[in-house]
Amino acid sequence: MNSVELGETYFTRSACTEFIDHISSVMKDDLAVKLKECPFFSVMIDGSTDHGVIEDAIMYVRYLEKSTGRQVTVYLGIQEPKAGTGKGYLEAVDSCFQKVINIDLVTWKQKITGLGTDGCAAMTGEKNGVLGLLRHDNKEFMGFWCGARKLELAVVKCLEDFPEFVKVRDVLRSLYQEYHYSAKALRELKELAEVLDDQISKPTNVFGTRWLPHLQSALQALFRGYRPLMIHCQNTK
Repeated sequence: MNSVELGETYFTRSACTEFIDHISSVMKDDLAVKLKECPFFSVMIDGSTDHGVIEDAIMYVRYLEKSTGRQVTVYLGIQEPKAGTGKGYLEAVDSCFQKVINIDLVTWKQKITGLGTDGCAAMTGEKNGVLGLLRHDNKEFMGFWCGARKLELAVVKCLEDFPEFVKVRDVLRSLYQEYHYSAKALRELKELAEVLDDQISKPTNVFGTRWLPHLQSALQALFRGYRPLMIHCQNTK
């Protein structure tokens, strides 16, 4: 890098981990300085379940860059809420501000002006949601429902009026249940695909928090393994 001979010392996993840790510390310190200088900012937060089935909240902060006058959105951190309630998520936000950039509760509450979420009750509830709890201190506080999420829900609602769509969705759900809960059926399907020299993907769940991506994945699995899926279904029912 930059014509400097690094040798082998800095190519180990531990060395890379140390570099990342130092880089992270510098980035956090830089963000802390900018947010403390900034008169106001907003936060985007979303809850998700990781592979360990642990609920996590990922947070981003948006502020006005003083030197350029432009809006900047940066990653703030991931925090596990103590509970999946408005109070639990609010405590997670506070913990993230304090641990990542050392800004106390009073300071960030005075500066935060808006909250962007996916629209779930724990986030947007007027009484016990994060939005409602923050409005206790600031009546002008603004909440924003993710536009992409609202569009997704609108599409789902519209499609439910079409019998053809409901039928396709039910078929995809049946395929997922058949091969998810039956190891025997899945094994037979894979063996059949090998005989036919076809590729096969295990049918996925069409239902989920992110509905459109789930539907896309389920359809891709169906199209990729259409022939073995049809043959197997015809011979086992």
